[in-house]
Amino acid sequence: MAPAELASFDAGRWLEDMPTMGRVMPSRRESVADVAGIDAGAAVTARPAAASGRRTSRSADRPRPERPLDDLVGRHFAHVAAQIPAGVLGAATAQELWAAIEKGYRRDLAAVSGARTEVFTRLFAAGLLWIMPGEHTGRAALQILTGLSPVVRKIHHRRWSLMFPELRDAKSEVIRAIREREAGAAR
Repeated sequence: MAPAELASFDAGRWLEDMPTMGRVMPSRRESVADVAGIDAGAAVTARPAAASGRRTSRSADRPRPERPLDDLVGRHFAHVAAQIPAGVLGAATAQELWAAIEKGYRRDLAAVSGARTEVFTRLFAAGLLWIMPGEHTGRAALQILTGLSPVVRKIHHRRWSLMFPELRDAKSEVIRAIREREAGAAR
């Protein structure tokens, strides 16, 4: 084809004129609902309850676990989020990681332990982190949070642990440390 012919070429008309085995694509004058034989009004309104934002009966009937420590843990999450320093290596990642840890607590996640990449991979796979942080920023974020909260523990120089189950046990070391920090801050 010459350049002048390319400028006036109508690909839509060419696609409509092509022979097909069946009607795959609707023409310009038809909608997808018309081709499929679906009532257009029903196609728009017939969404699953979960997609429309409503709770399904199955999730509404499920009993929610009672969390007597929610107030204490919620205050701790807010306090640590406010204490993360700004402008240092890993601070933004620490904010994202801390938000992911809070979501993990709300979802009753099991304890997460392992090397830095294993910890971040587990949170990423659970849908709690949007991106995987780099080596230096990830390590710096974990070190920042280790100094601010007993929820993040450094087990070894290359191993970390997120203590989700201990946030649900009133007699755990993590809850005891959170209460001590809260009492020290109130003085």
